[in-house]
Amino acid sequence: MQPLVFGVTTRGERLQWTVDGAPLRNVVPGLKQADTFGDPNYSPQHQMLLALLGEESPERRFEVRMATGEVMVASDCSPACCPAVTARVELTETEAIWHDIAWRDWWDGSFAYGSSPETLRFGRASYEATIRELLAAIPDKEL
Repeated sequence: MQPLVFGVTTRGERLQWTVDGAPLRNVVPGLKQADTFGDPNYSPQHQMLLALLGEESPERRFEVRMATGEVMVASDCSPACCPAVTARVELTETEAIWHDIAWRDWWDGSFAYGSSPETLRFGRASYEATIRELLAAIPDKEL
């Protein structure tokens, strides 16, 4: 099976993940509206991007990893107050795999999957290059 193409586009002032050129919310059913990230005023963007690479941020202003292993993939603001898209991220030599993609309500702990938990497989090189490019563009004030 050919890996999917991982990418990013803009939606207003915010960033939105794409899968083979389509917004993530069009690929994974049940994501509701929390499919963007990069709120210019309030976002754990730096920590979230590092977590998607399996790395940790030296400064932990926001919790982007859950005790159960999921990582915040997208959120309308901060995981402490807004719903978010989460996934278990697995990195292999050739792939970046998002397992159990779900819309999570941080307030009550509930998950919303589509008809079943989704898994997406991306080519590791392009996945990592996309995220590293975003990390390089983050203003110092976000770090």
